[in-house]
Amino acid sequence: MANEDLALLNKSNVAIEFFRSHRDKITKDFNNQFVAIKEEEIVSSGENMGVLGKKLAKKGEDTSNLFIRFVSKDIFIL
Repeated sequence: MANEDLALLNKSNVAIEFFRSHRDKITKDFNNQFVAIKEEEIVSSGENMGVLGKKLAKKGEDTSNLFIRFVSKDIFIL
């Protein structure tokens, strides 16, 4: 089980690094949307989590294996 956990962690790190290194292009292409990233691929996007969730379900994607982030050109202060 530890090997599976480590493999999942490594895949998550790959997705996070992909997002960081492609943030400008992702933001330009998917402004004000949620994006789901699996390793080095954008699997899907949607204007809200409900839309994204439905798209991912249709594709049979397990959301626990994805890096999901909201991207926007605007800066939000929460």
